[in-house]
Amino acid sequence: MSTILVVAPHPDDETLGCGGTMLRHIARGDDVHWCIVTAMHESGGYSTAQIAEREKTIRTVSDHYGFSGTHQLGFAAANLDLLPRSDLVTGFSRIISEIAPERIYLPHPPIAPAIIA
Repeated sequence: MSTILVVAPHPDDETLGCGGTMLRHIARGDDVHWCIVTAMHESGGYSTAQIAEREKTIRTVSDHYGFSGTHQLGFAAANLDLLPRSDLVTGFSRIISEIAPERIYLPHPPIAPAIIA
C-alpha cells in the first residue's frame, strides 16, 4: 500500500488531470490524499452561501472518491501567482510532512502555442 498526494490548484483539477489514476490507486488500497491549493474568500467577492456550497461540494467529492484525507491550503485563487514562494513552500511542507507521500501528482502547465507575428 502506498500513500499518494494529488495536488489540485482548484477543485476539479484533480479529476480532470488524473481522475482515472486516482481511482486505480484507491481500488488497489492506496491512501490517496487530495490537496486543494485555493479557496473562495469573501474578500474575493464570494458570498457566504457560495463558500458554504463549495465546501459542501468538496466534502461530497472527497466522500465519493474515498480519499484518505482532504487538505486545503486556502490561498486566494486570484492572487496565487502573487504569493511569496515561501508561503507555498510552508503550506506544502506541512502536508508532505504530515502524510509522507511516496508519490505526488502535480498539474503540468499547458504549453502555449508559439505566436507568429
